[in-house]
Amino acid sequence: MTLLKFTAFKRKKRSVLVHILLFPYYLVKTLIFIILSPLVILVDLFRVNETLNKSWAVYLLTLSTVPIILSWFITKYNMEQTQMVFSTVSAYSRYSLSKKELKGVPFDDIINYHALQNDLDPALVAAIIQKESNFDPEAVSPAGARGLMQITPATWRYLMPHSSCDGNHLPPAVEHDCIFDPYANIEAGTKYLRMLLDDYNGNTVTVLAAYNAGRGNVARYGREQPFNIPAFPETQSYVKDVVAMWMDYRDKIPDLDLESSMILYEVNQKLYYISFALWFLLALWIIIKSDKRHMHNF
Repeated sequence: MTLLKFTAFKRKKRSVLVHILLFPYYLVKTLIFIILSPLVILVDLFRVNETLNKSWAVYLLTLSTVPIILSWFITKYNMEQTQMVFSTVSAYSRYSLSKKELKGVPFDDIINYHALQNDLDPALVAAIIQKESNFDPEAVSPAGARGLMQITPATWRYLMPHSSCDGNHLPPAVEHDCIFDPYANIEAGTKYLRMLLDDYNGNTVTVLAAYNAGRGNVARYGREQPFNIPAFPETQSYVKDVVAMWMDYRDKIPDLDLESSMILYEVNQKLYYISFALWFLLALWIIIKSDKRHMHNF
């Protein structure tokens, strides 16, 4: 009896040892199956009379969760980095007395004049113009915004009540006080920026969000968000782009690592698309192969 127990113990010990030694093999094999699962599932969709073992669905399900987990970590890290950058930029813009004139950019004389008239940094105005119209005075957006600083006709009429232009026509400029006239457009845009800065207590980051998305959207959707920036991908990307351009124009702003934050933001967007595609593929496979007569057991 003792001999039998000893023999059984040795066999069990040997079996455990074999499993330990084979663990790296099983791990690598499983990882390969997980990586290949989208391709295998996709091919199986076109097989009419046969289907895969359901374990492939588990492999694809596992792979589908990876982008979600990575996205969560990236979002958490990037949010902390972005908040640090935006905090520094807001503090700089609020307390810095450096509003040097710009040189070497299109319309720099007009930008300098109206920016300083409204107590704005010319570099910030230039960054907004670059992002909004890329210095094209005849630019018209799909939403109807016009000119260098992309002023909407309604905003134009509010800011420039004595203008002979109602802001509704297409380019080119028809008068010196037209919405497409560089001087008049920058005059209106800098007035609007000054109003926003006063409304948001000098918080430039929130001002940029409002300039892009509108004050109504900032009030409605930005209330629970950092710096009151609505969780719209376009608006968040807009704010980051303008801040990056502003930093390029004004070298006195502290050298902040905004580029890596923008790269992470783009990676995060791609992870969302990848995750959606994998989940869609899995759902499609389950629907098509849902007939239990064609489903193998694990």
